[in-house]
Amino acid sequence: MTNQTKCATTLTIEKMGQARIAELEGRTKQLEKENRRLQEEQEILADATAFFAESRRKSTKSKE
Repeated sequence: MTNQTKCATTLTIEKMGQARIAELEGRTKQLEKENRRLQEEQEILADATAFFAESRRKSTKSKE
């Protein structure tokens, strides 16, 4: 393998590595966005659960 071929191969590998890094960074951003959305949904569900649990407790006490 000549020096020129080695340099071309090295550059190709570097470009592939950079493309892969960019791809992984994009995927990471997607996953972070989805994670934030899921955390918000979880907070909403926790609040709703607490609300309905309190409502049920009040309803049970008023029947007694």
